[in-house]
Amino acid sequence: MAEIVADVIAALVARASPSLRLDLTLVGISALGPVVDSAHLAVGGRLEQARVIEATEVDTGRTQIAAGAVRVLTEYPHTVGVLTHRICDGLLTQVIESVPVVPAEQLVIECQAPQRIAQIVRIRVDSDGGWLSVDASAARHFPAGRYWLSVDPSRTEWGRLRVTADSGDITDIPIEPEREIAA
Repeated sequence: MAEIVADVIAALVARASPSLRLDLTLVGISALGPVVDSAHLAVGGRLEQARVIEATEVDTGRTQIAAGAVRVLTEYPHTVGVLTHRICDGLLTQVIESVPVVPAEQLVIECQAPQRIAQIVRIRVDSDGGWLSVDASAARHFPAGRYWLSVDPSRTEWGRLRVTADSGDITDIPIEPEREIAA
């Protein structure tokens, strides 16, 4: 059993982007000691978080889903954008560029001056309605330069903005919409 789980995990890891840090969740029979060890080895140094969930918790989750108390997401339902400036017909204009969801191609932006990137992030909840500002309290300043942006929808309701610098440094910024429409 441990070898089968390790082979499956290794195949999935090989398909993931090399820069992606991975979460591992094992449930039920796959959560036995030797299987857990084999799974850790298959993921290698790319493991960000590992969890073992007891089978009873899985049953609880199934019950909550069946009762409609929990919404199962098969796709990231929100649209995340970044407020950018472009020159159109000689005029400086603000445009919201959509940020793709991992593992799609990333949006590339160039910051001409230091920037708190979270202050320019916007979200449309359930991809509907107006753009909302994002709580920027946890954001840090990024120096001028080129950045690749994508949305990592895992582990939170709203996801995280993944910012990759020219140097290869990756910063994840939690996305938490504010409740008012952005300017």
